[in-house]
Amino acid sequence: MPKTIKDKGKTRPVTSPGTPPAPDVPGAPTPDAAINLLIADIAMRGGTYLTRLAVEKALLRSRYDPRAAKKALAGQTLGKRLLSLGASRLAARSVPGALVVGGGLLAKAMLDRARKRRKAAQESPATAGETAPGKTEA
Repeated sequence: MPKTIKDKGKTRPVTSPGTPPAPDVPGAPTPDAAINLLIADIAMRGGTYLTRLAVEKALLRSRYDPRAAKKALAGQTLGKRLLSLGASRLAARSVPGALVVGGGLLAKAMLDRARKRRKAAQESPATAGETAPGKTEA
């Protein structure tokens, strides 16, 4: 048990000479500042996590049916979540990081659209007189 002394009617821990006593912060869970910061950090991270999940669900529900949205959220592996976390941190910390992540997302969107177009072109009945979608005959 740490040693304490009485100072002006209050009990405080004994500190080394020259070290001012820690001020009592009203409403703080503990008198230790490091523990208070740790508690605040855990609370903020938990709140951020819950907010992110709520936003993800709302975005998926607005575009897809509830079963597909639930399947998409359940299908996220730990690796995908860590990759998402790393990409978001890289994008948030620097302009070059934001450009790299934004460029990658743009490239992925363009690739998905091109694949969708190719698949639609292959599934449509190809006749001799028709041209490919989006192109005109010269």
